[in-house]
Amino acid sequence: MSSPQSATRRPRGPADPGRADRIARAAIRVVTADGIQGLTHRAVARAAKVPVSSTTYYFNTREDLIAAAMKLASRDYADEVGRCSAGWNEEKLADELAAFVARTTVSRAQRKHLVIGFELCLAALRVGTLRPISAEWDGVLLKVLRRHLPADVALSVHAAASGLWWNAVVSDAPVTIEQATAVLAPIIASADA
Repeated sequence: MSSPQSATRRPRGPADPGRADRIARAAIRVVTADGIQGLTHRAVARAAKVPVSSTTYYFNTREDLIAAAMKLASRDYADEVGRCSAGWNEEKLADELAAFVARTTVSRAQRKHLVIGFELCLAALRVGTLRPISAEWDGVLLKVLRRHLPADVALSVHAAASGLWWNAVVSDAPVTIEQATAVLAPIIASADA
């Protein structure tokens, strides 16, 4: 017979298939709160409300925790870019991309999300096994842009958008649609030249 307390517990092991994702989400929350330097198995276990043995069961090393957080954040970003870019077309690409850049920097919470992304991807500079994950994440928007623009122009637009995001997190200030348009529109227009 189960007690009322045991009825609210999450199942363990194979009966708890979402545990690894919950731990990866907790790793993102730890990076959000404490930066990459605060990411430890113990901190993630506390954030995920699981025993430390669960974090080490699914993710043997700190690098594995970082990789899981990167993959999950990259998947979230890909979903966001996919939703936002679904209706983009060549005629309004500069306006649509400028609006996307502005939307992703409009609030401090949005900019914090960018900081997490930059921080996780910068970890790949020191840990070679994380580089493919970082490259895949970085390529999400670039793939969308290449559907609308020549490869060299798409790369330039992607670099400019990344620069706008970087500036937003460093200055802790939003990028306006007008600012983003002023940077992105001339590059996009060069595709027609």
